[in-house]
Amino acid sequence: MSVARALFFLAFAVASYASGFMVAVVHRTTGWLAQYLNHGRVDLFYLTVAAIAVANVCARWYRFKKTNL
Repeated sequence: MSVARALFFLAFAVASYASGFMVAVVHRTTGWLAQYLNHGRVDLFYLTVAAIAVANVCARWYRFKKTNL
C-alpha cells in the first residue's frame, strides 16, 4: 500500500513539474501569460492545452497498420 501511495504522489509531482515547465515555455515563447491576467491572452493558453489533450486522445486511438514484409 505504501509503494502505491508513493507512486501516486510521484505522478502528481511529475505532473506538477511538467505543468510548470509548459507554463514557462509558453510564457517565454509567446508572452500570452502577462503579470496581470486581464492584460494577457490566457484564452490562447487554454486553447493550446486543449489542443495537446486532443492530440493525446487521438494518439491513443491510432493503431499502426501491419505490413507484410
